[in-house]
Amino acid sequence: MNFEDFAEAIKKPGILLVVIESGTRQMSKVMIAPLKILMLEDSATDAEIVQRIVKKANLHCEFSLAMNKEAFFIRIGSIMPDLILSDNSLPQFTATEALAIVS
Repeated sequence: MNFEDFAEAIKKPGILLVVIESGTRQMSKVMIAPLKILMLEDSATDAEIVQRIVKKANLHCEFSLAMNKEAFFIRIGSIMPDLILSDNSLPQFTATEALAIVS
C-alpha cells in the first residue's frame, strides 16, 4: 500500500490497522470497528471543536465525553476507548493523573 492508498483508507469507516512488513515498504490494512475516543475535557465547547475537527477529516469515530474524574472512571470502564484525548489541566484532575490510571 502506498501513501495515497493509505490516505484514502483512513477516510473509510473503521479503525485502520497498518502492518509494515519488516525490511520492506509494503503496508497492508485491516478495517475493524469505529475508533472509540474518550475525551477528558471540562469545556463542552472545546470538546465540540475537537469533534468537528476529527469529523472533518472523515474519520469514523464514536465520541464519549468525561468532564471530571468521576465521569472518567465510569467511561474508561464502560466504553474501553481506543484513544483518549485529554485537557491537560482540569479542576482537581490532570492529564498526567489520567494517564497513570490507564497505564
